Amino acid sequence: MTEIGPRREPDVMLEEAASLFYLLGGMGARHLVLVGGLVPPLLVTTPFEPHVGSADIDLCLSVAITEGATREYYKAIEAKIAPYFEPVPRARFRWRKKSTVGGVPLVVDFLAPEGTEGTVGPDGERVLDDETAAENTGWRLRPFAISSGALIDRDAMDRELDDIDLVYSPGEQATVRLRHAGPVGFLAAKAAVLENRAEHKDGYDVSWWCINAAATPAAVAALVTERPAFADELVVHSIAMLKKAYKRPTYPGPHGYAKLSEPDAAVGSDAFESARNLAYVVVGEVLEKLEAAIDWDEIAAASS
Repeated sequence: MTEIGPRREPDVMLEEAASLFYLLGGMGARHLVLVGGLVPPLLVTTPFEPHVGSADIDLCLSVAITEGATREYYKAIEAKIAPYFEPVPRARFRWRKKSTVGGVPLVVDFLAPEGTEGTVGPDGERVLDDETAAENTGWRLRPFAISSGALIDRDAMDRELDDIDLVYSPGEQATVRLRHAGPVGFLAAKAAVLENRAEHKDGYDVSWWCINAAATPAAVAALVTERPAFADELVVHSIAMLKKAYKRPTYPGPHGYAKLSEPDAAVGSDAFESARNLAYVVVGEVLEKLEAAIDWDEIAAASS
């Protein structure tokens, strides 16, 4: 989603995200996946360069919840966050932290897989038809439907974080378990937004991950192809969309990386063009490796 507010360092935002997962208890670890700009630094343990951070938190709801298989969970999420957050007018998928709450000012976007259990309204919010699913969603929370939601859920990775200073319980620390998008879900989500909006951060995130995830493009691609979710039929479309965004160094993917990694450099300067070309070359090589690794028979079997 579009970034709201100033960007903050990954450690700060990760503590905010972990505190939110802790606040939500078991339902958070089971039915929410952290997506968006916080994912790249979670996927890379020893980067070659620091990540610029994120301005907000994006959470994707599980397929089980959006299909109404788990009664009352949406309403329970709303009840847990309501003392600390409030819905943004005319955007019920977006909740803003109340000014009286500690930590940093924060916006959380709730996303959900597109599916047959409901339709998508003109504002992108999911309109649920199934009675159970609609009841689960609560009175105000309506997630924003995304095409990669089911793939994100399928590819999600578990992570345990120690010594988290809990924002919603000042003075208390805890070990927090959360789920975040894996490399396949991360790339699929970014591919979709790169096609539909002009946010420099999306190109930056994809480029930064490809540059920092491993020593060579082949090793980066292997991190994707080894995931079972790589057999998902959406992967082919995602690779095609990313190739469009990285068609030339001046396209949104490489340009976004240069804008954020070299914020003080002017377009045309050595620093800016070097960053732009680096992203173009590295991501392009990763995408070539991914495209070559596609097993069409496996994808056909997975989608049947």
